[in-house]
Amino acid sequence: MAFEVRWNSRTGTGTPDNRDFGGVGLRGAAAIAMIADGATTRPQSGALAERLVRTIIERFMTESGSVTPEILRGWLSACHQPLTHVFSAASASYLILYKETNGTAFTMHAGDCLIGSVRGANAITWLVQPHTLANAITTSMDIADIAASELRHRLTRSFRHREFMPPTETILPPLDGPLVLATDGFWADADHDDQLRMMTGQASDAHGDRDDSSILQIWPSQEDPAPEFIVDAGQNFLLCR
Repeated sequence: MAFEVRWNSRTGTGTPDNRDFGGVGLRGAAAIAMIADGATTRPQSGALAERLVRTIIERFMTESGSVTPEILRGWLSACHQPLTHVFSAASASYLILYKETNGTAFTMHAGDCLIGSVRGANAITWLVQPHTLANAITTSMDIADIAASELRHRLTRSFRHREFMPPTETILPPLDGPLVLATDGFWADADHDDQLRMMTGQASDAHGDRDDSSILQIWPSQEDPAPEFIVDAGQNFLLCR
């Protein structure tokens, strides 16, 4: 069994460059998917997001065997000093999904990138919480309420200079449908109709001030090799297989 992936990313109006970056590495019966969101207010954050995604996925492709949370955390820790030395003023949120076709799956994230499970008529159930001031003192808060709060723009964890901030690890239950990795421009700024358009590769009706908005969808395929369903793959996306 293989995996199918779809990527869609749209540049916002806050910066001249799109600071979201996504990638997928497909190796045998395992896949690693990653999305990163460079900070709007910090220079070179888009470059940091890209380098972080490339570093983790390329490391995955050079290794063999299963990946554990401890191994992935070690990769992140090892690349922290080299990357933040080059991009000392930059900051990025990220989320990584590791998934095997036998059902094993876990995520690691720091910042405000999320992962959700798609069920029914493209309804998304978000599976993790972002690291923001809006939900800093609660163990669980509705994602819609976080999206409505101005405090969500203040992150309590990210990939940035000085200390390495350990990501949150989440073991995922068995899920049959597609998984969606998303930046906050998608889950917080886009309404339901625009989210649906992005998920199906249609043009967006978004207008006015908006953040970069990106989603990465991945699901097991019954065909091997899997057909490639990749939308806008030429923009800020890395595929290794």
